[in-house]
Amino acid sequence: MELKPTILGLAIYVAMGLYALAAGLFIAKARRPAWVAYGLGFASLAVGWGWRWDEAGHVPLQNLFEVFLTLGFLMLPITLLGRRFLGVGGEAGDAVIGFIVLFPAGLVFSAEPRMLPPALQSVLFVPHVAAYMFAYVIMAKAMVQAIGTYSVKSRLAMLVYVLPRLALMVYFYAAARHPATSALAETASPGADVAWSAVGWPLLPATLLLRDLGLRFFEMGGVWYLGPGVAADLLLWAGIAVLVWRARPLAMDERLRAERDAHVVARLGFPLLTLGLVLGAVWGKLAWGDYWNWDPKELWSLVSWLVFVGYFHFRYQYGKRYPRVNASLVTAGLVAILVTLLWVNLGRIFAGGLHSYAS
Repeated sequence: MELKPTILGLAIYVAMGLYALAAGLFIAKARRPAWVAYGLGFASLAVGWGWRWDEAGHVPLQNLFEVFLTLGFLMLPITLLGRRFLGVGGEAGDAVIGFIVLFPAGLVFSAEPRMLPPALQSVLFVPHVAAYMFAYVIMAKAMVQAIGTYSVKSRLAMLVYVLPRLALMVYFYAAARHPATSALAETASPGADVAWSAVGWPLLPATLLLRDLGLRFFEMGGVWYLGPGVAADLLLWAGIAVLVWRARPLAMDERLRAERDAHVVARLGFPLLTLGLVLGAVWGKLAWGDYWNWDPKELWSLVSWLVFVGYFHFRYQYGKRYPRVNASLVTAGLVAILVTLLWVNLGRIFAGGLHSYAS
């Protein structure tokens, strides 16, 4: 946990508070004050983003702090684009996404400005990374829309679980960075915990819970240990079970509308995902002498792209016949994106990759 008592940090925290307020107001149907809060949060981030650009001397897209700052900054433009040109709402979900992506920037990653390494001093730096940033935010919005194919409250249930899992990711990352301050760091494998906290939330509850219980059992020498991960899983899955159990299933027309919205949004994000992949290959040729270097980040970027290729192919074949399968494929695509963005940079198994500077 790293608080930032700076102007940039203040801009992030103000934006987080306003995004959370906007989400609540959108859910409460108070749309006018919700848009005001959402707009003020964006304005605060615009100040912070511009401040960071001036402070660092380059477009803030270099490391994970700047990436998450940029993702939060892009959220309102994507919301307006979806509302104005795509006919897709979901403003409350967008505001929650904005809050989630600002959490690592405000409380996890160091904000210390860094010079661009030689590998990033290229004319392709901004278009390549910006294409991915827009694509990632858009695909996150598509996933939130897709979850609406399940039940009225399933999106709320998912968000209830996402936020604490993100907090756990922060905890385990801090344990990895400062092992002397955490007894858990002496027995846990922080890289794996970061990855599970980032991508584990869409998995079956039994699978995740058994993994947590089993890992803690072996790490503590055969002594059962109710650590923060296990306790959070038990409590949060219980809450989600109640939400889903009491949820009213969506009527078919509502379910198909949610599926259609997810498809429309994903169609906007996929060309940007493709552009990022192609520009990365060209950049690799210029920087390292080959279009493809079998780097972990390159591989997971390709996996993310292929998952969405599979989604579009499946939907082309079957249309809206299986809306929940379509929604699950969109969610799987976002999981692959989270692995690309977080696990590849933070997991020890990928240390030393060509893109390790991004961490």
